[in-house]
Amino acid sequence: MTEDEPYHERPPSAPRPRGGGRLLGGFFLLAGLPVAALAIAATTGLGLDRNLPGFAAVAGGLAMVVLPALGLASLIGTGSRLNEVAGCVWFWSLVVLLALPFYFPGERAGAARGGLDYLAGPLEVSSRERVVEVGARMIELLGSEPEHTPLAGALPAKPSRPPEELARARSIGGKVVVPYEGEGQSLEVTAFFDGPRYGEEFSMIFDTGATYTTLSREALDQLEVPVPRDAPIAVLQTANGEIEAPLVLVDAVWIGDAVVEWVTVAVCESCVSEGVQGLLGLNVTGQFQVSLDHDQRRIELAPLTGDENRKLDVAQWLQLRSRLLHWQDGRLELEVTGENRSDVAVGSVTTEVKCPGGRFEVIVDRVPPRALSSRKVALPRGTDCSEYALSLRRATWASDRFGSG
Repeated sequence: MTEDEPYHERPPSAPRPRGGGRLLGGFFLLAGLPVAALAIAATTGLGLDRNLPGFAAVAGGLAMVVLPALGLASLIGTGSRLNEVAGCVWFWSLVVLLALPFYFPGERAGAARGGLDYLAGPLEVSSRERVVEVGARMIELLGSEPEHTPLAGALPAKPSRPPEELARARSIGGKVVVPYEGEGQSLEVTAFFDGPRYGEEFSMIFDTGATYTTLSREALDQLEVPVPRDAPIAVLQTANGEIEAPLVLVDAVWIGDAVVEWVTVAVCESCVSEGVQGLLGLNVTGQFQVSLDHDQRRIELAPLTGDENRKLDVAQWLQLRSRLLHWQDGRLELEVTGENRSDVAVGSVTTEVKCPGGRFEVIVDRVPPRALSSRKVALPRGTDCSEYALSLRRATWASDRFGSG
């Protein structure tokens, strides 16, 4: 170039798109479209299941899948625009499909089928069925969904009267007739107690006002039932005032031919009188319909067949805990855990949950000895459970064998 020649500045060369970037974007686009369509169908199906109009359900599905993907692509802002959008659509659609079961347990597969069927409505029947079938197979590739949390059973506002069939059942069965001595509230009867190896017969006061059956330490020594240092403690009202009594479990208490297994017994020395080793409390006598025949000086016991409730015995050995889970979508799940501190398995536990918005029951199945067992239930959507109280309604031992004969 000479001095007379004009100077021309060369414009910077524009970057050339690479063939590899286009291929990658095309791959993400091809892989993302089916996944995005499935995610849109599933979210649309959720809307249809909740009785939204078709256009609103589709609009909601598109908004949940497409808008966040575009927003994510704009945040990345590097490289090919096609790569960004295609990759983000594929990624976000997969996230939506994987996250649905955690917010809508057990609904993903059904919602996807319903949404695909609705979106493929303009197609012929055979083509629409094919689309739904392919979508269902794709959903299966995502793995199994978490189990749907069962809904808690609502309890009536007031206790209902038992049906006539149950009332009649309480009087069915052979009665056990037990002679007694004494007068008034000091009805002395004979009961047989089973220990782990030995059984003994004791004279007891048939006391319908006592909650727990009691024995002296001397009687428990005869049965070879130890009183551990960490035994549960019950507060008893006695003639000498209020006392704290350790509790133990005895294998069974027999009154005549009627047996009550696994009875909680309170150690009470002040409940002993001359020739009497303790009291027969409601945790034994409450298992029968009791009739007193003062003329014949006998007590008639009719087993409450089919209506066993060992709450009084089990409650002292079962510790209940609970936690309430609040989900972002408004769901409430209550988990109840029972800890069995005894050496006997608890068969069934029915708890009552009282919330400002209603009363519900949670049933915890078998609780092994010295172990924990839990149950989780979902409360109805919209239930006011800002505060709640948990209580034990019913309980049985797993090895209950109640009856006569």
